[in-house]
Amino acid sequence: MNILVLTGSAKKGGTERIFSNLINGLNQARENYNITLLVLQGEIEFDYELNCKTICLKSSPPKSILSFFFYFFNMAGQVRQIKKKENINITISFFNVANIINILSMKGDKVILVIQNFLSEKVKDFGFLKGNIFKYFIKYFYNLSDGIVVPSKGMVSDLTKNFGIKKNKIKVIYNFINKDKILRCAKEDLGKFSSVFNSPVLINVGRLERQKNQKSLIKIFKLVKNSIPEAKLIILGEGKLESSLVKLSEELKLRIYKDREDDGNSRIMENFDVYFLGFQDNPFKFIAGSDLFLLTSVFESFGFVLVESMICSTPVISTDCGSGPREIIAPETSFLYKTKMPEYAKYGILMPVLNTTSYEQVWAREIIKLLKNRETLNKYSSFGLKRAGQFNSDKIIPAWISYLDQVAN
Repeated sequence: MNILVLTGSAKKGGTERIFSNLINGLNQARENYNITLLVLQGEIEFDYELNCKTICLKSSPPKSILSFFFYFFNMAGQVRQIKKKENINITISFFNVANIINILSMKGDKVILVIQNFLSEKVKDFGFLKGNIFKYFIKYFYNLSDGIVVPSKGMVSDLTKNFGIKKNKIKVIYNFINKDKILRCAKEDLGKFSSVFNSPVLINVGRLERQKNQKSLIKIFKLVKNSIPEAKLIILGEGKLESSLVKLSEELKLRIYKDREDDGNSRIMENFDVYFLGFQDNPFKFIAGSDLFLLTSVFESFGFVLVESMICSTPVISTDCGSGPREIIAPETSFLYKTKMPEYAKYGILMPVLNTTSYEQVWAREIIKLLKNRETLNKYSSFGLKRAGQFNSDKIIPAWISYLDQVAN
């Protein structure tokens, strides 16, 4: 079976880890899969090992509404030619732009769209005009696909209610991890940052943008430091809000370390409060060394980094946002339920979404309580590791293989 994995970009992020895991997992499971990765924009920036053919079209994203439409149809023509040349049977696409181009370029192939975000929330970041264009495209084009894969039950509700997607088009397949690789990476030496982990460390990993809400995270951390002065906060990720987050930290009189400004001198690492370390090829060694992982997101389709943290035996505390975190941390409960108070679930702690400043104080109080209770942290470390094992590739890849066979036939 000839499979094309189509992506808008191949930068350094969670979705890139997801489709890389999928490519490698399918290749290992089936010898008769011939997989090609096609990247629409830019080069492949991440450092993941891929056992497949790769093609980069190196297109530039559209800058105006007029070029927006031209871009879609121009790229669809190029992708259609590649599908024909490679004799593609199934095309699996990631990111909204690639999903639409996948449909426009149909050439006798079966088309599967993978959605990794809550679209009703994500389109808000596009602006009024572009956002409404995307809404129309999604409502019109996505039902033309042969199937849509989402990583959580809550996303099914979002797509059917807000975009009119037919429920029978949608398949829930959870994202998965490479357990052995993560555990191997988690053991790597922390180098110059080793001394930082002599103190209580909180960590967050994600793009620096509205969705991830590191603004509230930093305010919460300031409240934590009032009770635990030696506490540290590590933020891994890059994004357009970095400068404003640094400014906020400075306004709160927090000492800032930015790894990209390091002059190479032997400075005392533990003398800072907030560490902006940018993108790290190996985030797992930092997660494994931390006392608590904090996810403050406004919305998540799944919460991939929660599973990665749990496999590192790091306890997790997360907003009860729609809808992945609850499905990971409290799978026995309804994904429709949203807590208004701290919920000590079986595999982690769910907290209210941070839509009022009063909740920041609630978060800080629970974090302080957890950092002072090693017994509770150890319990969630053990339970979280057990839960994360259920998302290993050997548990999820068979669901993908079965679905591909179903779509192909």
